[in-house]
Parts: sequence; C-alpha cells; structure tokens
Amino acid sequence: MRLNFKNFIMIKKIYLPLLLFVFAALGLQAQFEVSAELRPRFELNDGYVNVPTEQTEATYFVSQRSRINLNFNQPKYRMHLSLQDVRVWGMTM
Repeated sequence: MRLNFKNFIMIKKIYLPLLLFVFAALGLQAQFEVSAELRPRFELNDGYVNVPTEQTEATYFVSQRSRINLNFNQPKYRMHLSLQDVRVWGMTM
C-alpha cells in the first residue's frame, strides 16, 4: 500500500483516536471500576394485610433489580454513578 495524502488522513482518523483511547484506558485502569448486580427475588403473599380466609388466594411474583455501578477514584476527588432498574417479571409497561 502506497502512502498518499488520502491514506494518511484515513489512518489519522481511525488509528489516532484508537491509540489515544488505549493509552487513556491504560492510565485509568486502576482508577476506574465497573460492577453490576442482578438480583431476582421471589415473593409469596398470603395474608399480607389481612388474615387469610377460605376465599382469598395467595399471590406470588418475581421481581428483579438490575444495577450498574461506575466508580472513579483520584486523590483529589471520587465519583460514583449507579443506574438501577426494578421490574416485576411478566408485567408490561
């Protein structure tokens, strides 16, 4: 491949940002942390508010909490961002 002006511009547009991203990621490796949580929870309600009778039926459902945590630590400041979503399985929005 012969290096002309058009190829040089293409290489500069593609590889330079990629190279900068790699060096930045290596420098932030110990300072930036990503974690996630996925917690399903089964619940059975039989006589939750009132005493259960012969006519009442128990209700059951599964809820799920999903969370993504982003932490950034430096000597001068710390940042924490947490995104959370709670849903009941089978429910439509």
